[in-house]
Amino acid sequence: RSASGGQSGSQAATLRFGVFNTNGTFFSPVDIQVPTDKFTLITGTFDGSSVKLYMDGLLVGETEFLGEYNADPGLPLRIASPAYYY
Repeated sequence: RSASGGQSGSQAATLRFGVFNTNGTFFSPVDIQVPTDKFTLITGTFDGSSVKLYMDGLLVGETEFLGEYNADPGLPLRIASPAYYY
């Protein structure tokens, strides 16, 4: 999705990063607006207890992960929109 934000005429894309537990519950920090007119480094991390999202090295969102995670290399990594439905 695109939305106007910041300076007049600038564009931003909405980004969401998250992890599902074994019950199908989705855990995601806040959605962030990423500028489309410059390079932005986005990093999402999951350590088994929290899901974190960084933009240009700064923590911009974090949420606690509850339940169990089953790492299944047979499941595809999904990148892009819409990458998941919940």
